[in-house]
Amino acid sequence: MTQKSKWNLSNTLAWLSAHKVLTFCLATAYFLITVLSHETVGAFLANTLNINEPQSFNKIFTQGGIIAIVIYLALTLPPILKKKRWATLYYLIGTLLITAACVPTLIVVNSEFIHFFQYALLSFLLLPLLQSYWLALVVGTILGIIDEWIQYTIISAGRTQYFDFNDVVLNLLGSAIGLISIGAIVHQRYPVTLLPKIGWYVLGALVTFFFITWLANGIDIYPDSKNPAPFTLIKTKEKTFWTVLPPHRRFHVLRPLEGLLLLSLLFGLGSQLDKVLLANSGIHPTKGSPDPRPS
Repeated sequence: MTQKSKWNLSNTLAWLSAHKVLTFCLATAYFLITVLSHETVGAFLANTLNINEPQSFNKIFTQGGIIAIVIYLALTLPPILKKKRWATLYYLIGTLLITAACVPTLIVVNSEFIHFFQYALLSFLLLPLLQSYWLALVVGTILGIIDEWIQYTIISAGRTQYFDFNDVVLNLLGSAIGLISIGAIVHQRYPVTLLPKIGWYVLGALVTFFFITWLANGIDIYPDSKNPAPFTLIKTKEKTFWTVLPPHRRFHVLRPLEGLLLLSLLFGLGSQLDKVLLANSGIHPTKGSPDPRPS
């Protein structure tokens, strides 16, 4: 008589990997729901929690963020320390430090903490589909760019003055945080392929598309009255480095070049995800497709 396997994260990922069509549908539905419900969820939380002031709103989300960090570390650190996976630990610390630096500089209101949670969850669905931490990070970030594009051009078209590279960076960090947690908890039971070149090819194609579109005057960084493009990344130039939101909120709006440079740096670090998360885990990455079944 066979004993039923105990449910755990590894078995869940293996099941999702074995049912890729269903996983793809779940990921697509999750992405569309989270993108299209941004403002609805914000209004719902404000009404439910009876929050009428930005300071109260920020306080609630700060408290929620602290609780989420404690839970995250409680789940992620023990398996790392138990297996003495020091490369993963250093990578986790570095990612959290970068995230901590972005919070006071790139976040406008603390409700944007939801970006980390939203894309960490999305990475849970992308990893079984792609079977590569690096590819999951790339695809998660591209979906984050599409998310911001929809908000900029459709959902908040009349109220947003710039394509939000700040949020794209937060989306990338959220994906990285989720993937590191999965790699720390699952490690030796979920081998993945090591396909760094594909990730760079995808990013290269994206940059090439942007450059060709810019050359064809399909996109502009700033408005050009003489030769206007259909799509402009920034409608109104920021006059100072810091933007101040009354009463005391100060943040920096990433210009396109700054955003691209920061994303390039983060992608450079993220390209090592597979190597780092498989280090000292008993897994040897292969170029072929791994068996998705847990060992």
